[in-house]
Amino acid sequence: MEHTELPHRHGNDRDLSRLEHCMQEAESFPVRRAKGQSVSWGFDDGYGEGRSYGGRRSHEGIDIMPVSDDRKQIPVQSVSDGVVEQLGWLELGGYRVGIRTKSGLYFYYAHLEEYAPGLQKGDRVQAGALLGYMGDTGYGPEGTRGKFPVHLHFGIYYDKDGEECTVNPYYLLQYLEKNKV
Repeated sequence: MEHTELPHRHGNDRDLSRLEHCMQEAESFPVRRAKGQSVSWGFDDGYGEGRSYGGRRSHEGIDIMPVSDDRKQIPVQSVSDGVVEQLGWLELGGYRVGIRTKSGLYFYYAHLEEYAPGLQKGDRVQAGALLGYMGDTGYGPEGTRGKFPVHLHFGIYYDKDGEECTVNPYYLLQYLEKNKV
């Protein structure tokens, strides 16, 4: 489904080859259960919804919301094997990690409170590796917190003829939640 009403870099989220690559490479849900809780989060299909901070744009991922709004309570893990390609601050995404898979997919984890100890750009990670903890960072200069509830923004990017595009992660997250948690 193309989202043409807002500026976007969205591919076609019915692009079956991209979804198939995601399904083949993804082995873990991006969020671990919190200790002592059976369900620690929820998510809806907010892909493509409007956003206004930093200019009019569309949402390029899915927000996974924890049951509690406490920072550093919910561990975030890699959904796949790959290499840490990006690590650091982005104004929109706050503290974030980007993992590139061997097929070229890029899994994006944003708004983290902190990173896993010792995690560095260039590290090879396996599916299930701790990346950090959910937080509420972003929407300002480095260190900005509290502009929105604690959550994990999870995105999937791929290269299409030299342009970075997104695919809706909602369907992959549904699959992983049912089969890989």
